[in-house]
Amino acid sequence: MKHIIVFEQKQFLLERIRKVINSEMCKLYEATNLLALEHFLTHDLIKVDMIIAELNFNEKQEVEMITNYLHLYPETKLIIFTSDGSKQAFLDSIKVGAKDYIIHTASNDDIKKRIDQHLNTNQQNMIPTHLILNLNKYISGEIIKANKGNYELTIAFSSILNEKNLHILKEDTSRVANYLSANYWDTDSLVIYGFNHLLSFFPFCTKDMVPFVDEKLQHLFAQFKAMNLDLGKCTLQNTYVTFPDEGLTVNDIIRIVRKKIEKQAGINT
Repeated sequence: MKHIIVFEQKQFLLERIRKVINSEMCKLYEATNLLALEHFLTHDLIKVDMIIAELNFNEKQEVEMITNYLHLYPETKLIIFTSDGSKQAFLDSIKVGAKDYIIHTASNDDIKKRIDQHLNTNQQNMIPTHLILNLNKYISGEIIKANKGNYELTIAFSSILNEKNLHILKEDTSRVANYLSANYWDTDSLVIYGFNHLLSFFPFCTKDMVPFVDEKLQHLFAQFKAMNLDLGKCTLQNTYVTFPDEGLTVNDIIRIVRKKIEKQAGINT
C-alpha cells in the first residue's frame, strides 16, 4: 500500500486527483489547509511515498514545511500540481526538490500516467517522452564534476512557447529535445523537465562563449522548425548561467537565473 499526501485547497482539483489514484493500491491523506498538511507530515505512523501539492511559492511556511520534510525523508517523491507553467515555477520546483510538476490542464489520463510512473520502480515502464529526475541533485552532480575537473560549466534553461506564449505538448518538447541533443557535442547533455522546459549542460563553455552557444541553439531550433512546420511559430527562450563565474551552488544558480528571467520580462513588457 502506497501512502500519498495530497495538499490541495480547491475541492474540484482534489476530486480530480482522487479519480486518478488507485484506491486499492494507495491510501490518500487529504490536506486542504496548512494545519492538516503539518499534521500528516508529522504523523510518525505514516511512511509517505509521495506528496502531491499545489504550492504557493510566495507562502514561505508551506514551502519550508515541504522542503524540511524532503530533507528528512529524501525517498519521498514530491509532485507539484499547478496552473503555473512559467520558468519561475519551473525554477521554484527544482529548488524545493520536486521530482516533477503537472499542469492543471493535463488530462486525467496523463496525470494518472505521471503519478503511476513515479510510484512504479520498474524503469521499463517509464514514459519515454518525459524524463523524470531530481533536477536539484542532477545540477549539483554536474557542478561537482565541473569543480573536480576544474572546468567551467554553462547551463542553459530553455522554454518552448507557441504563438500564444503557452507551453507546447510534452510530445513536441521531446521531439525538439531529441533533435537538439543529436546535434550537441559528445560532452554536452540535455534533460527535459515538465511540459516545455529543457536544461542543457555545456562543459568547458565560458561566460564569453554564451552568445555563440545561443546562436547555435537558435540555429538548430530554426532547422527543426523548417522540418516540422506544425511548430513553425514556436519560440525557444534561453537563459544562461555559468559556473563558477556566476554561482557556486545550485541555489546560487537558480537565484541568478530567476533574476535574469525577471529582468528579461521587465524589458519585454
